[in-house]
Amino acid sequence: MSDKLINISFFIRNSKSGFSIEKVFKPIIALNQKHSKVYYAPCHKADIISILKNLIFVRKNRNKAGINHMTGGPQYFTIALKDCKNVLTIHDLVLLDQYKGWKRSLFRYFWFSLPLKYASAITCISETTRLRLLKEFNLSPEKVCTIYNPIEDSYKPNPKIFNNNYPTILHIGTAWNKNLERTIEAIKTISCRYVIIGEVDDLIIQKMKDFNIDFVIKKNLSDEELYNEYCKCDIVSFPSIYEGFGMPIIEGQAIGRPVLTSDINPMKEISHNAACLVNPNDIGSIRDGFLKIIQQEDYRQELIEKGFQNAKKFSATIINEQYSKIYKSLL
Repeated sequence: MSDKLINISFFIRNSKSGFSIEKVFKPIIALNQKHSKVYYAPCHKADIISILKNLIFVRKNRNKAGINHMTGGPQYFTIALKDCKNVLTIHDLVLLDQYKGWKRSLFRYFWFSLPLKYASAITCISETTRLRLLKEFNLSPEKVCTIYNPIEDSYKPNPKIFNNNYPTILHIGTAWNKNLERTIEAIKTISCRYVIIGEVDDLIIQKMKDFNIDFVIKKNLSDEELYNEYCKCDIVSFPSIYEGFGMPIIEGQAIGRPVLTSDINPMKEISHNAACLVNPNDIGSIRDGFLKIIQQEDYRQELIEKGFQNAKKFSATIINEQYSKIYKSLL
């Protein structure tokens, strides 16, 4: 396809809303940099004034001739793109799960129903999210497809001798869904070093001190620094209770680390039988999972080998080709 045919404008939420979506699309934008522009929303709040400012911004910068790709988050951006070819990426439906009553109805309409109506094509980052979206809203299945998140090319195999006696467990994320407290309870009797990436409150810190856990907290890491933490660890810990995808699963597998994650979707879907699956609501199950990885070398090596193969499916080149097909179909 010629550059003229793939004239893409990527719209990304305001950075104060988080960097996860920006990071996800970074490899895709890089592969299309010769024929694309990137726009960051001016506001991150969900009040009326902020929403109006964002809509005016998107409308002003809309791509009339090519493709407008709303990369996720405030889906309502597509309202300002209703007369343009556009792709809307849905990461999860967490807003529908977090709220009840009038708030849920409000988010359901303005963040989903209306934006979905004006989207030319809809992509979901997991089959789990796609099926949930189709069930929740009256959409044509042909309009919605699954395109996984890509992994950056820098995540390559980095072999390391496993530390059986005192492994380093890397826990990615500290938000409500990352299951930090149960994981702390699970490892309190395991000899290990616990590295946490993210903000941690004083109560959690005190709890780890009371359990005599050897812990390190790191935050505001650059991409390179985060990659180095993966390389230094022995196990990647990701027993979340809710996710739209689960990028640490793929990042850990690509580097060659055994991954512990939850026996629920989409983590089951994304890990594809190449991770130690545990019940995220059961402290004993999480503990047993870590011990199985630490104590059973054959099992650990099987996870690593299967992980390498699974991670290949998420290469930026493969994912970009899938998006390119969507763009081409609209043009």
